[in-house]
Amino acid sequence: MLFLISKISILLFYLSLARMFPRISRRVLVPLIRSHYVTSSPVLRYHSTYTPETLASAANQTIGQPFPDSVATILTGSLDESQVSISRDGSLALPEEYYKARLNEAFGVGGWALIPNGDIKDLDLAEEGQDRQYVCLIREYSLHCHGRFVAQAFGETQFYLGKQSYSEATEKIKAIALARCCKDVGIASELWNKEWIEQWKETHATQEWVENVNTKKRALLWRKKDDEWAWPYQRVNNASFQKKY
Repeated sequence: MLFLISKISILLFYLSLARMFPRISRRVLVPLIRSHYVTSSPVLRYHSTYTPETLASAANQTIGQPFPDSVATILTGSLDESQVSISRDGSLALPEEYYKARLNEAFGVGGWALIPNGDIKDLDLAEEGQDRQYVCLIREYSLHCHGRFVAQAFGETQFYLGKQSYSEATEKIKAIALARCCKDVGIASELWNKEWIEQWKETHATQEWVENVNTKKRALLWRKKDDEWAWPYQRVNNASFQKKY
């Protein structure tokens, strides 16, 4: 417990320095946090018992053994289109709770688990000589249902030092991996079907030219038809800038 408290105290100290000295944080504090909290910390490290050999063994034991029809019906049920959201760049997503609710309905609460297969790692995407404004955190997870290995996938997110919570970033990694694993058992697999995506956008979304009131930059962005633009974006009134999908 004392070790955990000391680690948290050090992290809070690093984040306070990052806010006070942003340029130093990119060059000095990012490597420090990475070394203490991404690769070496026993608090965040996961010593996986699922080696490639054990995962392969688990998969081989369940090949050709489908889940009961009652479970398959729940997993492959039609997607509730009203719960789908669209980001400004046009990518579609569902809330994490949607996947969890479907798994709970199919396998029961506690009947499934998303297990990390290794440590959180970071990818240095900055070019040589550039300051590191963020790190890309990545981790692999495997989905197990009723004691059976079902799927595995990576989750990743960009972590901006001093601008967001590290714990929230790790939760986002887990949520992305869960969505990718769920598509292998038929949950919301429509979100990976290009034709379905095009039809959903035509029905539920629109693409418009908007202006950032802070930077005065214009961009062609997406929103749901029943949503309104939120600050700092406002729609460009000139009809020549508008485009509906």
